[in-house]
Amino acid sequence: ASGVPWDLRKVDHYECYDDFDWDVAWEKEGDCFARYRVRVSEMRQSLKILRQACAMIPGGATENLEAQRLAQGKKSEWYGFDYQYVAKKVAPTFKIPSGELYTRLESGKGEIGIFIQGNDDV
Repeated sequence: ASGVPWDLRKVDHYECYDDFDWDVAWEKEGDCFARYRVRVSEMRQSLKILRQACAMIPGGATENLEAQRLAQGKKSEWYGFDYQYVAKKVAPTFKIPSGELYTRLESGKGEIGIFIQGNDDV
């Protein structure tokens, strides 16, 4: 809602957004009502993308793990020690190589910039 038809998903061609037919949501005005219209348009464009993505999912058998867990009851491995306690460990740390990286991405309220600086340590 600033008069600029800008969306990083179109500009940077990231992920699979180029595979879908969608329009950048924008308005010439920058007032509250224009921002509201942009939000509504963004939701419509998101639905348009989702419908196309769902149509691309190949057919075939699916597996409902939650239904299996419920059918097995307390005998299910999901109630076991490994799932209840071991799987809840904190995420492992990893070594970040030396160097700097800046990237940007589209978010619900605009563009987010992320800067990472590594020194070849954990």
